[in-house]
Amino acid sequence: MKILHWFIPFAVLMLLLSVGAIAVSGAGTSPVGAPYVDNGLHVAGADATDWYRFEYPGNHSQVTIRLVDVDEGMGFEVYPPTLMDEWWKHDGIGAGSVQGNDLIWTGNAHEAGTWYIKVLNNNPAPTSYRLLVTGSDVAFSPAVASITSLSPTTPSLENVDPNNAFLADATARVIPANTTLWYRYFYPGDHSQMNIVLPKGSENKLSFNVHAPSQMSTWWNDTPIGRGNVSGDDLKWSGNSHEGGWWYVEVANDRDTATAFNLDVTGDKVWMTNPTDSAATPPTVPSITPTLANADPNKALVVNEDLHTIPGTTTLWYRFAYPGKNDQTILTVPDGNKNGLRVHIHTPEEMKNWWNATPIGQATPKGDDLVWNGGSPENGWWYIEVINENTTPENYQLLLQTQERY
Repeated sequence: MKILHWFIPFAVLMLLLSVGAIAVSGAGTSPVGAPYVDNGLHVAGADATDWYRFEYPGNHSQVTIRLVDVDEGMGFEVYPPTLMDEWWKHDGIGAGSVQGNDLIWTGNAHEAGTWYIKVLNNNPAPTSYRLLVTGSDVAFSPAVASITSLSPTTPSLENVDPNNAFLADATARVIPANTTLWYRYFYPGDHSQMNIVLPKGSENKLSFNVHAPSQMSTWWNDTPIGRGNVSGDDLKWSGNSHEGGWWYVEVANDRDTATAFNLDVTGDKVWMTNPTDSAATPPTVPSITPTLANADPNKALVVNEDLHTIPGTTTLWYRFAYPGKNDQTILTVPDGNKNGLRVHIHTPEEMKNWWNATPIGQATPKGDDLVWNGGSPENGWWYIEVINENTTPENYQLLLQTQERY
């Protein structure tokens, strides 16, 4: 490894930056939005962390990651997809080892999906570096059209059911389009102050509701105890109560694009873990049949003609095999218009980034029903997104026909 003498390289670096000789890092400062590895020259800020990603099929083919000719104080760690839901709690499964003037990691795995690299600059000044990733089956663009496990740029939808509410611990998150996510915190009911802030929530057109423990037995029909109020660009709520236990915050995104956010819950007697042993586990919150398992497109149910129930302010997903060849497909949702539902149709290509893509079709009113018909040369699994913006559950059916074209 090179010995870094700061007073000369730093002056040289500033000169190069002033004339554009070195490309300032285009890396992500967190996994959310991290770019694909481009094998180019970058500059890490002082005491900074840069993030990159690449696609790997999980076929045990060899991958080599190299930081070329780096200075002391530089390093990197490697993260597989399964660590990324809570990456901040984990070290990578591997790190760069010194080989000459380079740092190198080589490995293989059975785990497919988006892999991440965290590049660390522990020096007190900006440092240039080149990150190289090689392997016969490594890719630097989105993976196949079929939906794979969700990465940080495709946020997990596990907490659309309040029974799976995440702790409201101010972690940076992303909420998909037309989605409601749930969070919880513990409050002892001693009339101490609770404060909830959604920074830039008003600017980003988000909203949130606050539910006391006693409301959660019928949360879908009860008026929440509080709502986020506009305060400049933010949304805020403050309150106190005699009611102790697990309190819930419902964050909603009614826009057609995914949005990043932080949820800040503070107070002298607010805990993200229960301070007592007697109520360490959150209570079971009654959910509406059916379960919300298919609120995640990765768990979309195959279309059938059964009668379904969708909870209030919820999106559910279904899929069907489409042969392509511009065959005509007709989707009917009886009473869908009458019941205030919305239905979107997505192609396999759109599902690569469904949270930002415009769907190929939307069911339109036909009397009380909703109807969509269309065709395309694109075959594979097509997806149907059923959206209920009402605060009450609704029943519905999906009636699907495909007519072959000759």
